[in-house]
Amino acid sequence: MRTKKLLGIGLGSLLLLSLVGFGTAAAAQHQTEAEPPISLEKEVLCRTGENGLQFSLDGNSWMPQSEYEKEIPKIDWWTASEYEDWIATQKTELEALIGTGDGWYDGQGVFHEWTQDSVNAQIAEYEKILDEIKSGTLYSKDNDEGIGYAQIPPDGKDIVSVYGANFVRSDGSSFHIGDFATQEELDDAIEKAVSDGQITQEEADTASYQ
Repeated sequence: MRTKKLLGIGLGSLLLLSLVGFGTAAAAQHQTEAEPPISLEKEVLCRTGENGLQFSLDGNSWMPQSEYEKEIPKIDWWTASEYEDWIATQKTELEALIGTGDGWYDGQGVFHEWTQDSVNAQIAEYEKILDEIKSGTLYSKDNDEGIGYAQIPPDGKDIVSVYGANFVRSDGSSFHIGDFATQEELDDAIEKAVSDGQITQEEADTASYQ
């Protein structure tokens, strides 16, 4: 499977991503014994650092994107067109199970046989997922264990603006001042750094803002 980038973000933003793992209904189509539902949820912080995206699983320690991608499953996300084609295939396959005695177990261990109503209900659930994909939620194709993942995009309350700036010293070395909740706080910090002699005004003028 190929791995796609999780999310690209604008400069100066801190995002809270949710990565949810779930056992899919497709994996239960021919299930013959009850199994407990599988689910997991992981919240991930993402921000723009000096050398690109940085990620944190605990809010304290940060890692570059290359290291973070080693911590997550190899995920192959659906595109909307692919998922739409998959729904059409599922509808045909599920309708073929009607009247065969085949079915699935729910989370309480109760067996349900496939009927036209249950097929319609299942397809309706898939179509809801398709709408979510079109709206920005990422859903993965099942892995070898029948587990899929969904990455829920952040909403407004999950995005925090941070302000920082990179500078170049006269000797060619670079340094960073930040991160602050407002531009005013950043400006004050730069002025203080100049007045304290930590940087010169010429160095302050080299600021590259995040």
